Amino acid sequence: MDKEQSYYLLTQIEMLRKRMIEIAILEGFTSEESLNLSRELDRLLNQFEELKEKAI
Repeated sequence: MDKEQSYYLLTQIEMLRKRMIEIAILEGFTSEESLNLSRELDRLLNQFEELKEKAI
């Protein structure tokens, strides 16, 4: 696994996760922004999983 790419993805995932939690608390879990952040987080998590699978 490319360590730089995996570190970058993990950093982005953590920042987005924190932002999503903040927005969900402020605007509600079903707000448009919460849902958009959730979709983006899913996309990053899928990228990370693909990167891990390629390393195996």
